Amino acid sequence: MSIHQYSAGPVIPSTQRARPQIANQTLRTDTGRLLRGATMDIRKQATPPCNQQSVWDSYRSAGINLVRLDVKTDTDGAGRPIAQQLPFLDGAVDCAARAHMYIMPGVSIAPGNYNLAQLTAFWTAVAPRYKDRAHVIYEMTNEPVSGSPYWGAANQWTDAKLRDLRSVHDIMRSNAPNTHIAAFSTPNLYPDAPTWRPVPQRYSSLGSSPLVWDNVSIAYHHYLGTYNFGAPNGFGGINLMKSYGYNVIMTECNDFMNDAPSNDPRNKQQVWLWSEQNNISWVCLDGKGGTISQQITSEIMPYLAANGFGLPVE
Repeated sequence: MSIHQYSAGPVIPSTQRARPQIANQTLRTDTGRLLRGATMDIRKQATPPCNQQSVWDSYRSAGINLVRLDVKTDTDGAGRPIAQQLPFLDGAVDCAARAHMYIMPGVSIAPGNYNLAQLTAFWTAVAPRYKDRAHVIYEMTNEPVSGSPYWGAANQWTDAKLRDLRSVHDIMRSNAPNTHIAAFSTPNLYPDAPTWRPVPQRYSSLGSSPLVWDNVSIAYHHYLGTYNFGAPNGFGGINLMKSYGYNVIMTECNDFMNDAPSNDPRNKQQVWLWSEQNNISWVCLDGKGGTISQQITSEIMPYLAANGFGLPVE
């Protein structure tokens, strides 16, 4: 079966959200609230958590309104071919709609790399499939660059890599003109905003026409490189990127990946409070196993609530 023979995704009656909004240079819900997200994936599970309505309902009841969903295809051996993953992805999109939540699917291989053929095939099939599902956001891939001193540094975003990713972006946009795209998913923003600013500028220039940024965000991860992106705590640089006219969303963080002591409050709580204080939507890596008790409900939410940022349920 060719990609072009895949059936269209099911259309079901649902309570799905309206399309997300951009406000103050970050992606928000249809009611203007920040997106607060957990993570799921589709690998080779017989019944992945993302296909269990009870899991979605429990996440929503805690105040989560977005799930970042990594779909593993067979390129890296961790998943199934695209055609076999689509029913699972259909199910996740429908579960999200019934839970009145947003879903952000993407595809990736090992962090720090990407496979252009995989990205092209996946988004050729997926971008048109959910183009009319207003609660679906597209995240192209996960951490496509690596190197020192921190993965995601500006010099790692070469023209060759940006040209590859822009070609995929154009496939996504041509097939889903109204769907928000989270681009880059950089492992860190580093070393500072003036140095990183040419990355999206070159990304725009390397396509057939300049990019329209109204429906695109720079997705970034908040690890130690981003922490050093601009005082305080990286948000000086992030807010400078916003002042340049770019939308941003933090699509991953998780205890700084053991780069700091386990009792360091950055690890357990603070990065999410800083995101709230700086009006930036966020996603935590917690959630893959079908629960969010490892970090979100045990550490993040109590800390946010104690500091005046409780997560409402809509």
